Amino acid sequence: MGSGPSVPDDIRGHVAKYVPDRAPFLALRAASKFERDAVQRTIARRPGAVRRFGFYPHWADGETLAWEPDEQPTECAASSLAISTLGKVFGEGVIHLSACCRAAPAVAALEFFVKQTNGGLETLELYRANVAPDRLLELCRACPRLKELRTPVHALIPYGIVEAIAQACPLIEGISVTNNGRDEPLSPAETWARHFPRLKALSFRNGWLEYQPTRLDAIRATALVTNATSMDVDGCHITPEVIQALVGTPFGDRLERLGFSEGTSPTRLEPDALLAAVLGFPCLRALAIPGYMVYGHGFYRALARISNERPAGTGLRNLAIRELDATDECVAQACRIEGLEVLTLDGIDATRGIVDAILGGAAARSLTSISIRYCAYAPRATALRACDVLRLVQGCPRLNRLSWFCDEEFQEGTDLRRGPCKAIVQLLESRGGRVAVQPTRANPVAVGRRVRMKFPTGGTKFHWCEGVVESVEDGHCEIRWSDGDTTSMEVSDVAKILKQPIEAATRVLVPGDAREPEVLFSCRYDRATERYY
Repeated sequence: MGSGPSVPDDIRGHVAKYVPDRAPFLALRAASKFERDAVQRTIARRPGAVRRFGFYPHWADGETLAWEPDEQPTECAASSLAISTLGKVFGEGVIHLSACCRAAPAVAALEFFVKQTNGGLETLELYRANVAPDRLLELCRACPRLKELRTPVHALIPYGIVEAIAQACPLIEGISVTNNGRDEPLSPAETWARHFPRLKALSFRNGWLEYQPTRLDAIRATALVTNATSMDVDGCHITPEVIQALVGTPFGDRLERLGFSEGTSPTRLEPDALLAAVLGFPCLRALAIPGYMVYGHGFYRALARISNERPAGTGLRNLAIRELDATDECVAQACRIEGLEVLTLDGIDATRGIVDAILGGAAARSLTSISIRYCAYAPRATALRACDVLRLVQGCPRLNRLSWFCDEEFQEGTDLRRGPCKAIVQLLESRGGRVAVQPTRANPVAVGRRVRMKFPTGGTKFHWCEGVVESVEDGHCEIRWSDGDTTSMEVSDVAKILKQPIEAATRVLVPGDAREPEVLFSCRYDRATERYY
């Protein structure tokens, strides 16, 4: 066996990619002066085990962190000495840092840690940290490569400080600045967003529900300089005037999606605002109709007309209808859209008549994906049944992805007989559709299953990380974690983490995004009645 000095640094750097945590690095540092220096050179290459650091509060119980109430600064579990020491050893390899702190020594230690990264940080999350605005600016000046920043939620960050941060960190693509304490809170699009040209999303939110942006000149000025490709309107009330302010700007000309919100806040997009967007945004291909306004079938008729009048191949391709009062007639008008490929019906006031509404329109010839959730289900006498869904699949020749979901308590009225359900699966499979298998004895883990697991953060400390099973092959699961990393684990180990019983096989359909599968039917099959329950 060769001695330590005989191993080249590039080989050490390659081997370090497979080191699971930071403990081996600490052990090697203690072996000799040579190993200490070699480890520091390896850490500077940012291997996976040292790229991310988090300092969080004590555990209140087995699974809950002891955060202070009302989003106040929270003391982290690590001592100031531990933070400083870890920064001295691992700082040069860290690119993602998330921390909370309250007492002055802990804040000083955190600042020391940041400076030990030698400008290598790309993500800095200080949501619950007691860092003053002027100190925040100093930290940002020490991180010129920063791409993501979340500022302390309790502190009022003056707009002048925000502009200075933009100058210090020109690569920022995402930033969260609280409006707590402002007399007149405005959205980023109306204030400081124009100073961050590399932002990926242009936010129109100010932190209040149903906020209505009104500073149209400022919005247009931002839209003229930003390189953002998405419009964040979650919880906003957007008027036609806001859309008109964006029409003709580089931002408006590159927008491809509108209304698809990842949040749960009520969003109001006025009917004329949506029509103005389809008319004025040349690249818009995907549109979501939110559920907090009444649009009426006349709106959907106008939407289809405007989409069809656009140049060939530039009309809407993806439409999600979430309007609570949308009816079968609304769906029928929407399905006049030519070339529509993806249709989502979520929580609308529909019946099984949506099948005829879809099949009667031009969209039936082009649809490749349909999702039906929380609508047209029992105990209504007009609930959507398996035989109706089979007719829908048969009538849409290009359809190969289907998501039909209703709560288990309402599934009896959907008449889930084995024959129609089997025919749906076979027809979609014949068109290249994807079919997964729910837990069985041979395969106890299904694609799309969420996994929650503890990971070490140094010493005896751990933090929880969530992931999703992306694939199951040859007894191994590929799991993608919330921080972006992907790991491979044996199926038996994942099953132990899930602590789930081994169940009988149930076939489910998986739509385009395998990370969030939705079921066609997820229930028990009764051979006596030949039904799924």
